[in-house]
Amino acid sequence: MNSDNECPICGGTRFNYDRLNNAYICTTCGYVMEISINIRVDPPFPKSEERRIQVKREKDSMDIKAHYKLPIEKYLDELYSEIDTISKFFPTIKEVDILLAKRLLRHYISKSGRKIRRRKRELALSLLYVSTKINKIYPLSSRDVYNLAKKLKLSIRDTRRISKDIMKKLEIRIRPRYEDEEREILNKIWKELGRDKKVNELIRKIHKAVKEKRIGVGKTKKTVMASIAYIAYKIHGYSISQDKLARIVGISSVPLRNMVKEIMINVYIEILV
Repeated sequence: MNSDNECPICGGTRFNYDRLNNAYICTTCGYVMEISINIRVDPPFPKSEERRIQVKREKDSMDIKAHYKLPIEKYLDELYSEIDTISKFFPTIKEVDILLAKRLLRHYISKSGRKIRRRKRELALSLLYVSTKINKIYPLSSRDVYNLAKKLKLSIRDTRRISKDIMKKLEIRIRPRYEDEEREILNKIWKELGRDKKVNELIRKIHKAVKEKRIGVGKTKKTVMASIAYIAYKIHGYSISQDKLARIVGISSVPLRNMVKEIMINVYIEILV
């Protein structure tokens, strides 16, 4: 019997250390062994060593989690990488566009659930296209997307379909460019003449009637919007000349005068006082 490694009663080799009595206890039979006996059992770790071991275990656990990712997490990482790769083909794409594309991706997956089965590159390109249209810093055109899809041998049909699906599921409405132009023209007029709730409401009604009756087809947006604004301001008693309004929007007074006559002839305006 090797008294240094075995219990003298049962021959067991596993012991617990009793700090109170300064002794080792055999886990098999419970025999208490004196501390003077040299038993090869490591004493408990000090607190600093325990903390070091705990940190190591947490790190190992994190490494295991990183190694064994869920399928959806792996799918997201792959798409993030595709978004970063495709964004390098467009020098005009900013960091804010990339971040928005990744954010839209998370929302799109949460809306689609497990039904999502898209080609990664087409999906990444569609997300970038939608994000630049929303931010409007340097929005990508359909031609830009088509040229890159052709260069990378992607399906332009799938890219269009995915873009529409993203906007539908996330309820995104991208305002057409002509609406932005009309808003810019009105902002110039409002800056000079001031905003009036009644005038703005009348501008909206006249503009709707003009579009429905297709008045001013072939005319510039400046001419049409300035004419509508002139009529609305004059009806509500504002003292403004056609020459002044033409200078505000940057056009000649002649087409403005002709457009005002055409609107007044073809649009019936009813004002309740």
